[in-house]
Amino acid sequence: MPITLSLLDAVRWDGEPVVGERPQALLAALAAAGRVVSSTRLIDLIWDEDVPANPLKALQVVVSRTRTAHGPDAVVRDGDGYRLGLDRSQVDAQVLADLLATARSAFETDPAHAADLAAQALALGPAAAADGHGPLAALRREAGRDLERARVLLARARVRLGEHAEALPTLATAWAVHPADESLLADLLRSEAAVRGAGAALSRYEAYRADLRERLGADPGPELRRVHGELLVQDSPVRAGVRYEATALLGRSGDVRRLQALLSAARVVSIVGPGGLGKTRLAHVLGREHPAPVVHFVELVGVTAPDDLVGEVGSALGVRDSVSGLRALTPEQRADVRARIARHLDQAPSLLILDNCEHIVAAVADLVAYLAATTRELRILTTTRAPLAISAEQVYPLAELDAADAAELFRQRAVAARPDVHLAGTDEVVAEIVERLDGLPLAIELAAAKVRVMAVADIARRLENRFALLRGGDRSAPDRHQTLLAVIDWSWNLLAERERRALRWLSVFHDGFTLAAAEAMLGDDALAAVEDLADQSLLTVVETGSGGVRYRMLETVREFGRMQLIDAGEDGAAEQAQRAWAVAFSARHARALFTPAQFDVVDAIRPEEANLSDVLRRTFATADPASMVQILAALAGYWIILGEHTRLMVLIEAAANAIDGWTAPPELAGATRMAIGMTLNGSLVANSPYSGVLRAALRAVGPGEHDAWTAAMVTTLTEIDPNSAEGYLHGLRELAASADRQVAVLALPWLSQALENLGDPDAAIDAAERGLLLADDSVGPWSQAIMHTMAAQLAMQLGRGPKRRSTRVPRCRCWTGSAPATTPSSCARCSPW
Repeated sequence: MPITLSLLDAVRWDGEPVVGERPQALLAALAAAGRVVSSTRLIDLIWDEDVPANPLKALQVVVSRTRTAHGPDAVVRDGDGYRLGLDRSQVDAQVLADLLATARSAFETDPAHAADLAAQALALGPAAAADGHGPLAALRREAGRDLERARVLLARARVRLGEHAEALPTLATAWAVHPADESLLADLLRSEAAVRGAGAALSRYEAYRADLRERLGADPGPELRRVHGELLVQDSPVRAGVRYEATALLGRSGDVRRLQALLSAARVVSIVGPGGLGKTRLAHVLGREHPAPVVHFVELVGVTAPDDLVGEVGSALGVRDSVSGLRALTPEQRADVRARIARHLDQAPSLLILDNCEHIVAAVADLVAYLAATTRELRILTTTRAPLAISAEQVYPLAELDAADAAELFRQRAVAARPDVHLAGTDEVVAEIVERLDGLPLAIELAAAKVRVMAVADIARRLENRFALLRGGDRSAPDRHQTLLAVIDWSWNLLAERERRALRWLSVFHDGFTLAAAEAMLGDDALAAVEDLADQSLLTVVETGSGGVRYRMLETVREFGRMQLIDAGEDGAAEQAQRAWAVAFSARHARALFTPAQFDVVDAIRPEEANLSDVLRRTFATADPASMVQILAALAGYWIILGEHTRLMVLIEAAANAIDGWTAPPELAGATRMAIGMTLNGSLVANSPYSGVLRAALRAVGPGEHDAWTAAMVTTLTEIDPNSAEGYLHGLRELAASADRQVAVLALPWLSQALENLGDPDAAIDAAERGLLLADDSVGPWSQAIMHTMAAQLAMQLGRGPKRRSTRVPRCRCWTGSAPATTPSSCARCSPW
């Protein structure tokens, strides 16, 4: 919420000054308390020793003046006292206190979030000078202290984020004020070592230790002694296996900052994501910049068996003294080497980075859990396509590059590959390329390298066969990164047959899918298969607004799955299973579109629109009218409600050809009425030449007997013909005067539009208002919304202002009371049309 009451600087309510010392004091006292304050206490706070003769009356006058100036709910009477009539988020002093409290609680577990909150708190300041007495001065003094606490908290959080240069001045100033705060000194020493060198930090530590011993005869506490140990080792830091980058790492500064924060708060952090995202490069950056004096980077891609993991890590760390030769380790030897690894890493604060863990993830999880439990100052970072799934692990899902960074990466790599490449005017094509490549850095670099022999537009056109195109990139890259196919194939080879089949079959969904859709495709094994694919970063889990989740494949992964599906000869069966899902889904929702549950049904169809449209197009291509009418029944109604008429109009010809000469079986009569009726509605609006075919098909299936609204729709649409000017208007007037309210409601919008087109807006607005009187929400709000829109547009044309409209249907002049009431428009003698 926006700030309503400002107290830290000038006292303002909604931006306007609060006039008077007493009203300001009243608001400050209530804001400082944050609860009900008794009248007696308010009198003491506002007047102090200068209490008026009638204090309660004087307080009431101040409250009254405040309410007059700022609204009757500005100050609320509550029992024998008063409180502010505002939420805490509307008072700057309370927002400051709340931000600081939340930042403090997040500091240990999420320093990045704590830093953001502390920065927001500081943005509320500064507080005005707090001279004198009274509640306003007291509030501002406390706010000043809160701002200073937020400033120090931000600096300490920045230490954990590696932002030492920004943190150092604030920490030095704060420690001068609080020289006994050893946790503050610990952060100061770390920042000073990073900015000025370990020698400067060690000198400060020695000065503190000597002063402490001289004054109290004591030594620094354990936290400070640990920092001292770190500083001693920093004179000869270890960065084993950590590499430097030949090119800049684009678009990952935010990831680096968040991961540094996680590494300061969690013992085990896993960077998880599909191949080609740049997890390894990111891990090298973190290894170079981590404050620990010892960092070991161990590549596991060459470890082919789980039993070889401990030996490989021990060898990389130089602790395999008791094992010689190339023979495999026995279980006893592995246990011995594992213990040696733990002792080696426990000698000083260390960071162990294990790269590419997914192919031996269970063995890595076992080793990491052991090391986390048997060392004191060790942090472990892993890069993997599958999480370790241990309690100590904090997973960091690495996202794709955003569009701007992805495009910049393409341009930089393209220019590096061919300096004279023509990139002017290619922004849209480059944006298309990086979007189709899912923002995967490796795929973008492989594509950019093709400018050596191709124009940018040619690369975009050839992405239809991306796996053949994107090969032969950086010769210094590992084999699995030489081609896009190799990147995905690495994950594919880690899957069991159940997961491979799931990836193949689920690749038919272009726009993601739900668990229910996966179950329709895969059967009872769907949940386990989907979970395993998500664990391997081959599926992304996306939260939906309705509280559920959807699963999405990167386009590169989906195309790989599609390729495997065709190679396995299962594409026909998978598409048939998807068609069965689409038919069942549509059957559940089509008719419900025109019920009071309309909003919920629209929300249910929206995420599946693209998938349903894909299946619908295939039903046209394979001459499957039975499936077509069931899917079209849902989509056509959905598009009409949303006003997406062009989506329906482009399908009119195909729909008419599909049902021409086809007879719907009885069990599909309802779906056929909906599908053809909605399509005919669009055809009539577009004046399509296929209206006759659709009208004949709708007449053949008939209105039916069990659904009044659908029957009214069929009756209305089969009786009107816009190609016959006189017959069209006459037919609409008869339908609008029908004793069947549903028929009249459906006909009146058509009649209103026809009258407007004939140059009679007065009669048109009468028809629209008549429709509003008859319409209700039994078929959802869309029908009423259409009539409101038409009436409003006509009213603007006629220059009519808003007026109250009776919700009672008027009776016609000739009604005697002995029959059901009619209205002027439904009576043959009284109708103006």
